[in-house]
Amino acid sequence: MLHAFLALALTASTASAAPAEQPVARGPAREKKPLLAAGLNWFVPGAGYMYNGRKPALVTVPMMAGAAGLTYIENFHQFDGGTLREIDSTAFAVTFGSVLVLNTGLAIDAYREAKNINEGRNRKASLSPTTFADADGTRYGAELRFAW
Repeated sequence: MLHAFLALALTASTASAAPAEQPVARGPAREKKPLLAAGLNWFVPGAGYMYNGRKPALVTVPMMAGAAGLTYIENFHQFDGGTLREIDSTAFAVTFGSVLVLNTGLAIDAYREAKNINEGRNRKASLSPTTFADADGTRYGAELRFAW
């Protein structure tokens, strides 16, 4: 019932809408600050990517939620007997070290991404499944593409 109502409302709104206007040309892209992007990504993973504007929210928002969850578990969640730091210092050290290394790598990546945006480069790498046909039959593989 709800789907039918939404489809009817969408059809009614598009049928009566005026012709679409031409998109307004935007000015040149704003210069990105690599150190700001790196700092944002180091403190809140995903925030530097969001600042740069290259990665979609489907990538950045889960990173930010994961960082908040790890911080909560690492420092604030009360297990039987206290926080993770109080109960198992080894597990805390491993978690802390892992987060430190990950955040540093993400900060470096956001810094490089901002520099590439400023230099006008559009570097991308993609991996896609591919089907190859040969004399024996069909084989499946992957194709790796780089754009530099």
